[in-house]
Amino acid sequence: MYADPKRIRSNRVPVYLDDYIYERLTRLVEIQGGEKSVVSRDAFERGLELLEKELHAQECAQGAGNKRDVGSCLA
Repeated sequence: MYADPKRIRSNRVPVYLDDYIYERLTRLVEIQGGEKSVVSRDAFERGLELLEKELHAQECAQGAGNKRDVGSCLA
């Protein structure tokens, strides 16, 4: 049914938010429309992508200083 079975969203992760973050999420949902769970998941995925890029950049910067193979950093 799915091209990639790992794309089925079956893993549940409860998250507890403070009032400030919850209010920000609520405003974002009101602006965008949709459900809090969907908006939360999208924000989480975008945040992960950003953090992974930052980590990769840090690793590349450290690798350049150590003069090790940083072939993946050239792309």
